[in-house]
Order: sequence, then C-alpha cells, then structure tokens
Amino acid sequence: KKFDNEKLNKKLTRANHVPVLWRDAPVKPFRFNPKLEKDQQGDRYFVEIKAKFIPGREQWGFMELLGEPTLDVPKFYKPEKISNPQVA
Repeated sequence: KKFDNEKLNKKLTRANHVPVLWRDAPVKPFRFNPKLEKDQQGDRYFVEIKAKFIPGREQWGFMELLGEPTLDVPKFYKPEKISNPQVA
C-alpha cells in the first residue's frame, strides 16, 4: 500500500481536539455556554500532552504532560506544499 506523505503530514501536524480521560488535570476543561457573553465564558487553556488510545473503552487516556498549560493560542505547524513538476 502506497502512502501519500502530504496527506499524512497534514493529519499528524494539526491540532487535535479529542476527549481525554485525565484524572487530576491541572486546569478545568472549557465548556461553551451559548447563554453567556464572551467575557463571562471563562478561560480556555491550551495543553500539550501525550495520550494513548484505550481500545477497550474506545477513548484516549492521558499519559504525560509535555508543557505547562497556557492561555496563549499556539502557532500551528503547517507542512510545506510540495509542487509537482510537470513532465513535458
């Protein structure tokens, strides 16, 4: 089976937002409430972690904290676009 590296890079380098089983998390999860104003929503933290898929529960579980929780929006890595040379 041949893999398309460009598609694979895009999937691996983008931010993922998935539910994670995590006891004793350093910050509370952000929950959007449409009835509240934007300034009353509360803080949304960005956390970089390592997680492992738990097949028996079909969920992700926390393994390791890779960085401190932050309020700063992270800069996401964008893979370079590879141009296909046209063969004449």
